[in-house]
Amino acid sequence: MTTDFIVKTGTTVKNNARWNGIFPVLSAGAYSTSTYIFGHAPALSAVFANISDSGTLTSMDSVLYTWDFGDYYNQSTNTAYTTSINDVVSHIYMMPGTYNVTLTQNKNSTIQTTTTVTNTSVNTNNCFGKYCQYWYWGNLQSSSINFLTWKDASTQGSKTATWGNSKIVDSNCNNTVLSGYYISSTTQSTIKTGIVTLDEVLPVAILKTVGNSYGQTPLTVTISPYETLCGSYPLDRIDWNIGDGSGVQTVSRYSAPTSIFTYNGEFPSDVNDPRNYDLTYTYQISSYNVFYPSITAYSMNTDTFDVSNVVVGPLSYPSISSTSVNLLRVRNSKNFITYGFQVGDNISLVKVEVTPFQL
Repeated sequence: MTTDFIVKTGTTVKNNARWNGIFPVLSAGAYSTSTYIFGHAPALSAVFANISDSGTLTSMDSVLYTWDFGDYYNQSTNTAYTTSINDVVSHIYMMPGTYNVTLTQNKNSTIQTTTTVTNTSVNTNNCFGKYCQYWYWGNLQSSSINFLTWKDASTQGSKTATWGNSKIVDSNCNNTVLSGYYISSTTQSTIKTGIVTLDEVLPVAILKTVGNSYGQTPLTVTISPYETLCGSYPLDRIDWNIGDGSGVQTVSRYSAPTSIFTYNGEFPSDVNDPRNYDLTYTYQISSYNVFYPSITAYSMNTDTFDVSNVVVGPLSYPSISSTSVNLLRVRNSKNFITYGFQVGDNISLVKVEVTPFQL
């Protein structure tokens, strides 16, 4: 008895297939040999052929083949059962990874056995082998030989026995052949490690500004992730780093975003897609005048991600006409000079530190 199997064929999605809101189409042939098959998430249909040898089988033998596809993500269809070496089986893998496949052959052979038992006494209601009758001593007590006839338990014919002096004369009745059956079970397994590989198409994060991204402070900018590409699976969430030190905000499928995000409606068939939301934010000069907002886009199921950023800035202060500025020296001291600037009706004071030096 040998237990073995091979990869027969398979189909998968294209290697550049990206989630588009519907279940992907198995439109490409998977790369396969007799010992290996490779495809792309989220769908690889792998077909295996049984090439085992069960040996000679009788009408009383049976064989059961158990297939374990090693798919720890999909236990409901992970196991299949067949009864012939001519059977082929298939399984759809949906999650990326490397899988082991195991085939177990269980052969049950029914074997008949016989046992001979010798009966040495004749008792009331004794059972002589399978010829079971009620015997009464009154029928046996005679100076002449009596002839008795009885049928076996299966009513398949009759048997004549000769009795004399209360003893069995027919010696064949003293030896009883008892028939029985038992099941001989043989189990053999073959595991092929790493026979299936499913690769994931990764997401591609793309972030773009809408309109001007530089100018005078304060500057309101709209930034959109709508060109971000899904991979094998839909996007689960997008983490936004605003870029001004205010922290990270998340737009996910499972909760409404904050008021700084506006709905762009780029994916109306999937309103919960986080790419449907743009960031509208006002930047202003603080410690720096250039900002680097970024996104991290995560795939559903696997949490694989990609990062993209844009540049906002440089920001500048509004220009002031020199003809409208009056410069006044307000005060001198040993270490400081204070200047006053008059711009229209507004006055600003600037304190300048003076460092003494010797010639």
